[in-house]
Amino acid sequence: MRSLLAVLMLVISSAPLGGVQAEAPDGDVSSSFDIVLMGDRQTESMSATFQEIIESRVIESSIEAITGESLGMAGHLAFYMEGLSPWQEVLSTQSDYLLLQPEATEISKHPASAGFGSLSSSMTDISSIAGGMPSDPVLLIPWAHMRGDSSRPITHGSFQAMNQAIENGSMSLMGDSSTGIQFAIPADEAYDMVYRDVLESGSDPLSANSQFARLYESDGVNASEEGSYLVSCTILLSLLDEVRDDSDSPLT
Repeated sequence: MRSLLAVLMLVISSAPLGGVQAEAPDGDVSSSFDIVLMGDRQTESMSATFQEIIESRVIESSIEAITGESLGMAGHLAFYMEGLSPWQEVLSTQSDYLLLQPEATEISKHPASAGFGSLSSSMTDISSIAGGMPSDPVLLIPWAHMRGDSSRPITHGSFQAMNQAIENGSMSLMGDSSTGIQFAIPADEAYDMVYRDVLESGSDPLSANSQFARLYESDGVNASEEGSYLVSCTILLSLLDEVRDDSDSPLT
């Protein structure tokens, strides 16, 4: 199977949404790097690993995760729609990036559905509040659940089906100019690349010992240590055009 570095390079080069490369206004990577992560429990599951990686790479950095979990709130969309005002100052004064990761079960809904419409409106509201930031908001595309969305077993009952729906939803969000989102980080593609590598090797990606299954916690939703590393490196490569040395990767 491919090394982590090869997976990451392929993810960025082949991403259907064009990767990110959403550089800071001066085009340079400075010694200060401030990021706000806004999302759900998937975001929460990888935020600590991402902070460790950024801190080891950038002299001064600040990673703030704003999620329903970090605030003790269960409702992802409710947080998006009702919990924005207290963070207006934070979002308007951050010096670098705002990464938005919608809930996987929401962004995978049909673009014409009411649920997707609520998500799109929330993205628009967040982008408006974050309008004072020097860079545009960036969509951190969520990865599909390991066995798909159990609440929609017919249409989204597998990783690949849910992943395709997430990609479709991401393209719809970015195609809507009102959301203010022009760039995307393909974390979904990183997971998909590992899934296909395992499948092409003749192994079952859903086997408990597979490299793909090890990207998830036991719930099959959140990122494990290995999954967090993969997503974090995808973000790092997308924003800074650099990747970490593979020697300390938990992926084998």
